[in-house]
Amino acid sequence: MNGIATSVSTFRQIRARDGRGPALSALSLLAPTSPFLPFRDCEPAYDNGPAEFHAALFQAGLLGAKRTTLADTSLTAWVRRSR
Repeated sequence: MNGIATSVSTFRQIRARDGRGPALSALSLLAPTSPFLPFRDCEPAYDNGPAEFHAALFQAGLLGAKRTTLADTSLTAWVRRSR
């Protein structure tokens, strides 16, 4: 999926879940990043549920996490640095 289609899909999901205001707010991150999505080295996997995602973070050494921008779909995580 190209960057614009991904951004439109994310916008629609947020609008359906949270309403038009949060979806419009999410555009502040979606719009500037969408042109760069086709150049990523990996295929993002958004199909994991929160439980699976948090289990993977804890396995990686998660110290804490906080939902942030993009209508709470983005996550900032603090992890231990491997030595």
